[in-house]
Amino acid sequence: MPAEFKGEAWARLGVNTDNDFEPLYVISPDRKAQVSKLKALGEGR
Repeated sequence: MPAEFKGEAWARLGVNTDNDFEPLYVISPDRKAQVSKLKALGEGR
């Protein structure tokens, strides 16, 4: 969980209930390369 969100009541849910239920995505450092590949594949569509 990013430090900027730790004090928020909704932070444990992973969804910002105060801002139209905006999802909070946390990507593990060891998975950043895989996420980048998936994003690149999705942009080509």
